[in-house]
Amino acid sequence: FAVELITDGAAEAAALAADADVVVVALGNHPMINGRETEDRVDLALPAGQEALLRAAYAANPRTVLALTSSYPYAIGWAEAHLPAVLWSAHGGQEHGAALAAVLLGDAEPGGRLTQTWYADAAELPDLLDYDIIDADATYLYYRGAPLYPLGHGLGYTRFDYADLRLSAASVTPDGEVEVRVEVTNSGARAGEEVVQLYTRQRRSRVKQPLRQLRGFARVTLAPGERKVVRLRLRAADLGWWDESRGARVVEDAAHSVLVGRSATDIRLVGTLTVRAASAADAPARETTGAGRSR
Repeated sequence: FAVELITDGAAEAAALAADADVVVVALGNHPMINGRETEDRVDLALPAGQEALLRAAYAANPRTVLALTSSYPYAIGWAEAHLPAVLWSAHGGQEHGAALAAVLLGDAEPGGRLTQTWYADAAELPDLLDYDIIDADATYLYYRGAPLYPLGHGLGYTRFDYADLRLSAASVTPDGEVEVRVEVTNSGARAGEEVVQLYTRQRRSRVKQPLRQLRGFARVTLAPGERKVVRLRLRAADLGWWDESRGARVVEDAAHSVLVGRSATDIRLVGTLTVRAASAADAPARETTGAGRSR
């Protein structure tokens, strides 16, 4: 068959974009196509036609933003490097369009945060059938590279500063808990929402430990210049891990970094909590880095 080009959609979009004040390119996937239980994607890239449309619009008008609606992450490295803004959303209902418009126009704060790691390329992922995330250094827990967007990532229309991280106690027993408090200030010119995230990293262990692990979060709404103390609870029992050799969950005698920030990789303040295990058997045999290597 011979293909005869009747209409070039990307060219038509570029012509419209050239005369527009601002361009919004809406891309993504249908919720029932690809990325399902029985349908895998061959890579993380946008479909070729969507990528071509986006680049054509940007070439015609650099004031182009991407509104991406999808069931899964995309490797949108080109968009991140070139576009002034990217707005992502999962699939919504009948008011989805109105909600996107409210955020794009600044009438609503984009207060969502990513619940998964967005990788820059499929080459950074383990084999499709490799489910050992510890050995493969997979997910936000063990991934040692720089993701395109980390777990917990999300921007808004204002800025927030973090200060004065405090723990109610410097040490705790395996059945105890501490309060983690931090001062958050809206240092921007308009009201906004911040999601304060609490992570920990065990510094010493008999086994390979995550680089960071989410322990809690709190959403706070602040007016311009407003400051608020955010309090989060951290249970020592949650710092344990499953010991296959014992067939039980254990909490080791070890120091933990207490990390507070805006995402898994945007940590603003760091503190230390020491867990005093009741049994000497729970003392770690070696010191490890977050990647699990001996020092």
